[in-house]
Amino acid sequence: MNTNTSYWGLDLGGENIEGIVLASPNNPQVLARMRVPTEQVKGYQHVLERLKLTFDIIRKQVGHTPSQIGISVPGLVDIENKVHKNCSVTCLNNKNLKHDLEQLLNVEVLIENDGNCLVLAETKLGIVKEKAPNAVNVFGAIISTGVGGGWMLHHKLFRGRHHLAGEWGHTVISHTGKKCYCGKYGCLETFIGAPALQELYYNITKQHASIKDIIQLSDALQTEARAEIVKHLLKYYALAISNIVHLIDPEVIVLGGELSHFPELFEEGKQQIGELIFDSKLQTTFLKARFRESSCVFGAALLAAGFE
Repeated sequence: MNTNTSYWGLDLGGENIEGIVLASPNNPQVLARMRVPTEQVKGYQHVLERLKLTFDIIRKQVGHTPSQIGISVPGLVDIENKVHKNCSVTCLNNKNLKHDLEQLLNVEVLIENDGNCLVLAETKLGIVKEKAPNAVNVFGAIISTGVGGGWMLHHKLFRGRHHLAGEWGHTVISHTGKKCYCGKYGCLETFIGAPALQELYYNITKQHASIKDIIQLSDALQTEARAEIVKHLLKYYALAISNIVHLIDPEVIVLGGELSHFPELFEEGKQQIGELIFDSKLQTTFLKARFRESSCVFGAALLAAGFE
């Protein structure tokens, strides 16, 4: 196969690294796919090796090496210093991932924020293309280990002067909230990110549980705890999204990340958001990401196809 006719992406998440090879930028046909645990607690060099492992596995699956690859990462790249900052995979902060990966993989690396990758994938290939193909103002929200976002305006990523557009996870909801790893207090991520909800569940039940388990709880005691978690999640989610509506008034908001599997975010969440906006009726369309937790890796592959 000609190496210029496949499109490669890697998504570096807090829990997992996923790699994918697409046959076409206009069709989500997958030629190769692999997911491995990130194991970020073992440090930056280990994460680099996990990225290389994923790359090597999908390279073996398709039998060739690309000339370039897109990488989806949480957080931002400091425009002046070229290093990562405010990344929920904290071992990346102050590191030049692009340089180090290019040395390790011997291919050109195109790095983009994960929220931007999500909204790119869902607008060009996913649920927005299917349900609202004419939308020109689309906000993509990731609610997972971290809380991030991206903004498509007139069919192109809008990054802003500092590449901060869409970073709703680090808007401050309460100055009396917990200190975030970014250095501020009360960031939205400290209220509705997966670790915050898992901590709330533990405080109620004295038991540990994954977000997947919490979403699916059915036991009587656990159901009561789940109800408290949903109440907490909806309160801060609705407040934050109402601010997004007031600031950029998107036609479509697409939700991704593991917390997007809370069904309450779509009906009850929309109702609560509607009560907080200035209009008499909330007309924003809310969609669940077609590619689920893999939206970011699809978006990363689209970077290699020249989409932005």
